[in-house]
Amino acid sequence: MNICIGGDLDGRDIDLNGSQLKASDIEEGKSSKYYKQKYILESDMYFFWIVYGIKFDEATERVEKNLRNK
Repeated sequence: MNICIGGDLDGRDIDLNGSQLKASDIEEGKSSKYYKQKYILESDMYFFWIVYGIKFDEATERVEKNLRNK
């Protein structure tokens, strides 16, 4: 799971290596920038691309919703 939270690529699953992502690398004309964040739930590890500038509580809420619906 490598889902983008917020920004131009919101909701898209982007499976790339690295710790940062520019939306323009995926889709021309997009400008959002993301960082990869790891979340651990029980013994499973999940990764999400979090848009720079989103509030921590909003990002956490959206990640939790994605994990509940997986």
